[in-house]
Amino acid sequence: MSDRKSMVKVEAARRKMMAYWGPWHFTNMLNEMVDSQKQFATKFIAFGKLTLKGKERWTKELVVCMLDELSEVLGQINWKHHKKTRQRVDETEVRYELIDLLCFLLNLMLVWQMTPEDIFSMHKAKVLENYRRQKKGGGYRDGKENHDNK
Repeated sequence: MSDRKSMVKVEAARRKMMAYWGPWHFTNMLNEMVDSQKQFATKFIAFGKLTLKGKERWTKELVVCMLDELSEVLGQINWKHHKKTRQRVDETEVRYELIDLLCFLLNLMLVWQMTPEDIFSMHKAKVLENYRRQKKGGGYRDGKENHDNK
């Protein structure tokens, strides 16, 4: 997003909403996210009515959109190790670029008819599998966590 003023307004509205509703309101956040994204995207994607060829076409389209969003995330940070000049990183802008990415990812999951329950349970299963792999030594190259906390 390039319009800084509108992003500041969106962020202020988000903070106000969180303060008003409190965290208890967001216990069903994944369902809300998927439902609202489906409601919006149904205007241009016929979820549930796509043939395999249609799913493949939308997969390609959405992956291209996600690649562009990833590029926009990189554009917001100082990722070029060879550049000496550093730009100011707007963390709110980075977060909203990530949300743009999430919207396309949710659309892609809906193309393949994944429900919030599918997303949640498959994510849990994948995390457990990754923990098992890491425990067996198939995780980090040096066997230790390698976090850059600088």
